[in-house]
Amino acid sequence: ENKERGLFKTTDGGKTWDSVSAKINDYYIHEIDFMNESLGWAIESEGVLKTTDGGKTWYKVLEADIFSLEKIYAITENIIYVVGFNRIYKTADGGQNWKHIFHNEYSHFNSGCFLSNDSAIFSGYKINNTYWNIFV
Repeated sequence: ENKERGLFKTTDGGKTWDSVSAKINDYYIHEIDFMNESLGWAIESEGVLKTTDGGKTWYKVLEADIFSLEKIYAITENIIYVVGFNRIYKTADGGQNWKHIFHNEYSHFNSGCFLSNDSAIFSGYKINNTYWNIFV
């Protein structure tokens, strides 16, 4: 077990940190979002992981191209959006089924916010250029 990486949890405002899951070391995690103390989502190098026990165990719920996903937005326990390189995915059933809802081969989405369950604004940039796009 690599003690320098993994998932760590604090319950005292950051004074101390405890490792939550050794199994998370098997993944390259670069984004995480928890709905509550038990239900969480993580983007790893080749997809999306889900936990229902506070991060002790994880299982893959979405396969993706290597390093193609950037951000995860858990709107409710069932509605989750994932954005990244030229794509946006959505699940409405807690990750059992995912729908590829937007694709633009020339854009890289790297940020966004949700105004409601079905209304969002995403920003990104055009590949090999410097200008920004806003997608609603």
